[in-house]
Amino acid sequence: MHELTVHADLLSIRDIGPWLREVAGDAVAADALESFAMKCELAVQELAVNIVTHGYDGEPGPDDHITLVGTIVDGAVQIVITDGAKEYRPDEQAAPAADEPQVHGYGLMIVRQLTRRFDHERVDSVNTTTLEFPLPGGQP
Repeated sequence: MHELTVHADLLSIRDIGPWLREVAGDAVAADALESFAMKCELAVQELAVNIVTHGYDGEPGPDDHITLVGTIVDGAVQIVITDGAKEYRPDEQAAPAADEPQVHGYGLMIVRQLTRRFDHERVDSVNTTTLEFPLPGGQP
């Protein structure tokens, strides 16, 4: 199990990429690690940016943070993200219309396309999002 806690600001979330490579490195062959980690990073950073910009309205307090826990489960890298930002409901967000270009709104669609599992729940004042990325080539 690997854990990372970052301050809920856009500058701090850049620490997520190297951490994801560490998590995935436990189960992914070296020749596949970079492309696999980039896929994971894209999805996780999309969510982290949403947490900062929408959940904390781009103005997190000094004690606001995002915690990530990474494990290998059932042939996948599982990332559990928790935060204390305001509630959001990803299942209620409309997918972007294919024939209407827009600037925002593609993040959750990207996350859904890159994961085999994307669950979200809110308990008390904590958002918990679980993502699973299948390991390449059926690795354990």
